[in-house]
Order: sequence, then C-alpha cells, then structure tokens
Amino acid sequence: MELDGKAPKPGSPDGAPSGGEPFAGVPFLVKDLALEIDGTPFSEGSRWLAGNVSRHDRPGYLPQCRGL
Repeated sequence: MELDGKAPKPGSPDGAPSGGEPFAGVPFLVKDLALEIDGTPFSEGSRWLAGNVSRHDRPGYLPQCRGL
C-alpha cells in the first residue's frame, strides 16, 4: 500500500511483476538466505542446483534454532 491508500499496479517498479515469476514480489533478501538443512532440497531457484540435496546444516545459524 502506498501512503495515498492506492495499491501499486502489477508490473510497476514498486509492485509485483506480472510475468508469473515463481518468486514475484518476494524481497531479494528472503530469496537469498541460503539456509541449508541436512537432507532437504536446496536449489536456491537455480537450474544448475536443481535436484541438489543438502548434506549439511548451515553452520552457525541452524544449530541455534534447533534448541527453540
């Protein structure tokens, strides 16, 4: 929402792309977290990594979360 209460039009610079991209409208930071979890698919949306299964947890981050 804009301050004037009008939503941006799809395809506009501040709105979601209208091309049907898989992560349209998702902030770049969220897509690029690179959080690997052992035994889960990990491709980061890349064709080059398609079918890749992570063989480890991301060091430093996930071990802290497992205790929650």
